[in-house]
Amino acid sequence: MRVTEYSLVLAVKHPDADLSALPRELDLTAKRVWKADDPRTTPAGIPLSGRYRESYCCLQVEQTPQASLSRAIGVFLDHLRPRRGAVERVCATGGAIELIVHWYSPGNTGEDFPPSLLGALADMNIALGLDIYGDKPLD
Repeated sequence: MRVTEYSLVLAVKHPDADLSALPRELDLTAKRVWKADDPRTTPAGIPLSGRYRESYCCLQVEQTPQASLSRAIGVFLDHLRPRRGAVERVCATGGAIELIVHWYSPGNTGEDFPPSLLGALADMNIALGLDIYGDKPLD
């Protein structure tokens, strides 16, 4: 079985770095960016109480039409490889990067992640996160 619907985002966290140039460096579109100690806001820009404890950048990953999830992740890693220096800089200075899969499942679905793909993520120091949205209630 294959995942029928998904989207991918790259989430970058750092204790204090300014990540505002990262979208340009990685040639990706930013969904949200903030710096540690900035005032907190909603996605719509409405002020919230407090300040952010860490810097954060959420980047939208282009969809790969009609591709399996594994293939789409591989295509994305091909996009990142020439920009590896920016990824390494974030990780070397205390940051963490996670490729998050938003996985939408109306029922029983699945996906195989070959060792070569998981190895390529590990080689780039990128964690794989799965946010699964399904209709099966928990027992």
